[in-house]
Amino acid sequence: AHAALDEARLERRTRELDQKLAEEELMRLERLRETTVSEMQIAKARTEVEKQKVAVEMHDAAVIRREFEEKRLASDREAAIGSLLRELAADEGELAVARSAAARQENDIERYCVRAPAAGVVGELATLAPGAFVSAGARLGTVVSPGRVGVEALFSPADAVGRVREGQRAELSLDGFSRLEFGSFPLSVERVASESRAGSIQVELALHASAAPTVPLEHGLPGSVRVEIERVSPVALLLRSVGHAVRSTANVKSGASDG
Repeated sequence: AHAALDEARLERRTRELDQKLAEEELMRLERLRETTVSEMQIAKARTEVEKQKVAVEMHDAAVIRREFEEKRLASDREAAIGSLLRELAADEGELAVARSAAARQENDIERYCVRAPAAGVVGELATLAPGAFVSAGARLGTVVSPGRVGVEALFSPADAVGRVREGQRAELSLDGFSRLEFGSFPLSVERVASESRAGSIQVELALHASAAPTVPLEHGLPGSVRVEIERVSPVALLLRSVGHAVRSTANVKSGASDG
């Protein structure tokens, strides 16, 4: 549109020059009227001047028409841009609504997914019938994570509190595997619970790295643990037993005299 308008303006300038040239020719012929120029030539020159005036006016009208056309096209472009912007805003609003709906659906999907907190092998599953309702956070099973095998033992508080400590040596005998045939596994106490739970003290023990198990160790193997709480010589044990017996006799005699 700009190029067409510039072209029309250049064409008008050309017509103005042609008109000026025709007017100068007419003036020259009028000055020569008394000598060699005929009235017919002067009339033709006047006609040419009028034709050039009309051509200039036509190009003026063409320039004005093109200017209006350019304004109309610019207005149409602005209207089209405004319409596209409105459509873009509407599409962005729909996209935001769709993203929100997708986020809600993903949240709903997550709520209906059963996912373990860690990778591993399923060691235990809850007994559920098809269609059973499961509340959020309910325990559905046990997953055994790959890694170092540990041992957990439960002791009565009277046997463990104040006697079982970290670093003490221990040994594990597995139920179902004869101690005489398969032997026992050396352990060391790693952690002792500070409070009892369900009437027992939980003690965590670690297998010695130098031990070479003759039985494949895996999760859930039952057995018994013996912890070495102290070492004393036979003489010390004998003296301790004699001292205990003497104290018991003294207590009996004292009770008899008081009676």
